[in-house]
Amino acid sequence: KVTHPTVISSLATSSLEKAVSEFNEAPPLVRKGKNLPPRIRVGNKSYAVVRELGTGADGVVFEVTDGTTRKVVKKYWSEGFELGNLAKFAELKKAGFRVPEVYEVDKTKRTVLMEFVRGVPCDFLQNSKALASEERQQAASDYTAFWKIAGKFAELEPQNVLVEVATGQFVIIDP
Repeated sequence: KVTHPTVISSLATSSLEKAVSEFNEAPPLVRKGKNLPPRIRVGNKSYAVVRELGTGADGVVFEVTDGTTRKVVKKYWSEGFELGNLAKFAELKKAGFRVPEVYEVDKTKRTVLMEFVRGVPCDFLQNSKALASEERQQAASDYTAFWKIAGKFAELEPQNVLVEVATGQFVIIDP
């Protein structure tokens, strides 16, 4: 296992809360020309779609709810992507990095149900107006130190690493 830096030492929880509020107030992401589906099925369960969190090269990510808890569903464009990402998640977790818990994989629908991590993407945090200039600089410095270690295990981009509000830990959400 590796020991890696966390942002909690340099940012107060109140600053992270402000950054999360700022991030959540940003205009929602909507795929051009397409409406969000009202529900998504994973296995035998159906989840209400709260919002789209992002679209990338390998799929689209939605925040969903079962009525009591928030979760994330990643819908992959092609078969097989989910298996590669799950293997990478397992490798990162074994190495001591924080990754979201995976609850269910539905290979027929190419969907993965995962833990919702309340946090702020590193790329957003480094430019957040909710943080003082020194805090943004420290966040960038902490991410760079984290990336020097984590980058040996995965190709990381700042938008694919969150800073979790509750713990201040870096969470790799897309390896």
